Amino acid sequence: MANAPDVPAHIDEQAVPIGNFRLLREGVLREEAARALPASGRSPCGKVDQDRADLPAQIVANVTGVAQMSRIAAPYGADVVAAYMRHVQDNAAERGRRVLDMQS
Repeated sequence: MANAPDVPAHIDEQAVPIGNFRLLREGVLREEAARALPASGRSPCGKVDQDRADLPAQIVANVTGVAQMSRIAAPYGADVVAAYMRHVQDNAAERGRRVLDMQS
């Protein structure tokens, strides 16, 4: 029987914590600074090149999301959009609980 992997006692043992970090400066990726981050924690990342290759797509997705949220919030206001988002999240959580209850 294989041994179970160690359960990390702290998130630092499983991931590199990154606080506030400006990934883009004037629309340009801060390549060197971004590359140094994954190696900076207690448990450095082993897939730096793969993770780095994912960054442009993640940036585009985030920029698109911000633009879409701004477009939606413009006519209704941020408070109304946030309230609807809470309703959607609450509904998803309730449905998830129901599915889990059915599994028990």
